[in-house]
Amino acid sequence: MFFDWSAWDRGTVNDVIIDHNIICDADVGINVRGRNSGVLLWGNRFERVKEPVTGLNDGVFMHPAARLLDLLAAEGLVPEKLMGTTAWQTALKQLESLQSQDPTSIELVNEVRNCQVDLAKTATTELHEGQSLALIQALTGMILTETSSDKLQSILSEGTGGTANTSFTVSLPAWSIPITISLSLPPLPGWQAVNPAPIKIKPGESVTTDIKLTIPSGIWGKPTIPMACKVRGTGWQLSGSGQVQLSSSSSTDLVRQWMVVGPFASDQPGVLGDTLYPPQRLLDITAEYPGSEGKVSWQPVKLSTGGSIDLIQLYGSQDNGVAFAVTVLRVSRPTTVAITTNGSYLVTYLNNEIIGGPFRRYGNFKLSVTLPEGDNVLLCGVAQTNYWWQGKSWQLSVQVESSPLSKPGDIKVIQVEKFGEVRALNHR
Repeated sequence: MFFDWSAWDRGTVNDVIIDHNIICDADVGINVRGRNSGVLLWGNRFERVKEPVTGLNDGVFMHPAARLLDLLAAEGLVPEKLMGTTAWQTALKQLESLQSQDPTSIELVNEVRNCQVDLAKTATTELHEGQSLALIQALTGMILTETSSDKLQSILSEGTGGTANTSFTVSLPAWSIPITISLSLPPLPGWQAVNPAPIKIKPGESVTTDIKLTIPSGIWGKPTIPMACKVRGTGWQLSGSGQVQLSSSSSTDLVRQWMVVGPFASDQPGVLGDTLYPPQRLLDITAEYPGSEGKVSWQPVKLSTGGSIDLIQLYGSQDNGVAFAVTVLRVSRPTTVAITTNGSYLVTYLNNEIIGGPFRRYGNFKLSVTLPEGDNVLLCGVAQTNYWWQGKSWQLSVQVESSPLSKPGDIKVIQVEKFGEVRALNHR
């Protein structure tokens, strides 16, 4: 019997009710990200939760008053100075009382909007300095989505620097109030940004605007950069600042600069076995090794599209085939990253120490490590596999995700042409 894995949609949730839960002491309360249809959130309560509800979309229904209250319930979001005012507490109590009313009536939606305006005016009066972007998003229900252009993704994948556009889509839920928003990306050293004009957004609308960015060489992956905004409505105006991750939904943090060597022969098909292969004994990109078909040497592989090294394309199908790939991550200060390897049976070394494997199955393997300052050598050994559901496979992809606390330029992948300058790759 053949199972069509491509037809299996793991990201869809249909016709689910999540109600009357008490969620305490968590980073995330309810995560409804994905393609949802007919999901009802009702009567849930959150205490000391950093993000009460994430991933809200058109397939998720909440009472408008409850949705605003849940957004404002995030731990540490509302300053104590604001929370303690009579006007703020009055508006919150009004929202709580509105939860018993028909959520589909226009009268109810207008009452929720009145509460929103009262909250925004109170914040304008009490908070004279700029506030967090997260607070403004909670007050308005506004969602910001960044989409890097193909050119910007290419610049970040290569780390070569350049000028390109990024787009920001600003969406307001139908129950919210109309706003005018000005977005800006405060320039970092070596960066430049051409910020857009203010845009007006009505409830239920989504508006997209472009920002032209000039990025210096050495910025790689998915950098997190500062963002500022000014949002105004009738009788109120708020300024906020926060952060945004560029190319967050792309593959710009896949490693595309490699040197590979092979094929070698395993003592049993589909696994690395107990053999200690030549690159494990002596990692030298100028060396020749005895391979399964004679002398083999390292060759450069630069992935322009996609993020996987296809070793069958390089060496042909080898039932007992093993190959090795090496890359270099240059780090300006100690940086914590998540490294995800995806491929056939594999083992991963970082700076000559095993950090993952050998794994005995195909799939994603993710681990967190702190990279020391300087050049970090990542070496992966990969065996060809032959699974009934996949056929013969011999490939490798590696993703390196940096922490939101890291700064742009903290980590980059060295261009393969520069591998010869890395001392750790030239040992004899």
